[in-house]
Amino acid sequence: MIPDYLAKLLVELKQTLELIRELDQRIITIYVGGGTPSILNCEQMELLLSTINENADLSELREFTFEMGRPDTVTYDKVKLAHDMGVTRISINPQTFNDGALNGYNGISTFTSSANVRVTEFLRMLGYGAKNTYNRYCFEESSPVANLF
Repeated sequence: MIPDYLAKLLVELKQTLELIRELDQRIITIYVGGGTPSILNCEQMELLLSTINENADLSELREFTFEMGRPDTVTYDKVKLAHDMGVTRISINPQTFNDGALNGYNGISTFTSSANVRVTEFLRMLGYGAKNTYNRYCFEESSPVANLF
């Protein structure tokens, strides 16, 4: 499923970037996210990022963000690839640092606070000064994430 989706995404991306050029517009920010693109393997991720780099005028780019929303999909190689391909900011989404709530929330045992810390360490090792995180807050007592904080 991912290879087919990625192939179609790349066609649409090239068309969109061509339209931006035709309209003489400038790209100042890029955000690759909304759906955890870090689920892609390194080869797929490189294809996506190189398509952007090769088809977009990035001369006025101020920020290039790549979402690595689920720490269980993030490896050092992916963070390094993003860094090497010009990504200037990584968006990580730890949700919470409460392991019990994390596992109750998504059932993935590798989605843990230690995985969140590991991703942050990858970013530090590569010199990322720009990163952001977001946490989810829930106030419904019946929610599996109600007792996160």
